[in-house]
Amino acid sequence: MKNDNIRIIYNTAGSNKLGMGHIYTSLKLANKLNEGYGAEIFYLLPCDSDSGINFIEKTKYGFKVLDESSKLDNHVKEIKEFKPHIIINDILYVKEEFMKNLRNLDTLIVNLEHIKEPQSLKYADIIFNSIYPPSTNPRGDYYYGLKYMPLKESFKNLPKHKINKYCKNFYLAFGGSDPSGFTIKTLKSLDNLDDITLNVLIGAGFNHKNELKRLSSKLKNKFNLFSIVPDISVYIQQDIGIVSGGNTICEFAATGISTISLSHNEMEAERLELFS
Repeated sequence: MKNDNIRIIYNTAGSNKLGMGHIYTSLKLANKLNEGYGAEIFYLLPCDSDSGINFIEKTKYGFKVLDESSKLDNHVKEIKEFKPHIIINDILYVKEEFMKNLRNLDTLIVNLEHIKEPQSLKYADIIFNSIYPPSTNPRGDYYYGLKYMPLKESFKNLPKHKINKYCKNFYLAFGGSDPSGFTIKTLKSLDNLDDITLNVLIGAGFNHKNELKRLSSKLKNKFNLFSIVPDISVYIQQDIGIVSGGNTICEFAATGISTISLSHNEMEAERLELFS
């Protein structure tokens, strides 16, 4: 049953430097909450979330960009003015002072966490962490493990994947922005192989388009380029994925496809160690 009175604030961020994983995950949940419960969704985004702002601007959801000089009081004021029933925080390093201020509001606080010891443990009503168990006793409910990684409906009940002895079909995906330029480096490396098919996914924050265009004319192995995954079948047709340590690693695990992963940073490397 829909409830048109549910109002939800989403605190998140996405940029070339940070990546776009938080934005993509937030939209999966926002769409579910909007379509399933008629929830009104409103985004609060920091001004340095250039790619994230551009992406949310194309959706049906309202949003406000917080000025760089915006103080904590102003941030909380914006939240109060919207009068949300639920606040969802999907930020890599949420600040304790911010969480303390939210605790004073009469609203449900939900955090999506990605690190070992989040500042939200003492303040959030519900925490989801797809990798790490709680380091100390949390204030509210804490759900962790890969079953809490938000995936699209199309990843449910997939047939068992047959692993081929010879890898001919490759899928490359290094996040919404690929800050390390892994797409270019991997394409160059794979050009040493003969008779392979390459599907390459780039995100909204990808900043190497000109280099990729120049490279495409030099490679013997041509590739199919996607900015949005058109269908789950694109995944299932692959023999192997070469991806970074974000949500895509979970999507490949769901399909049962063998995967090589490259880490953009130390945090991703640690998470992948645990994931494996």
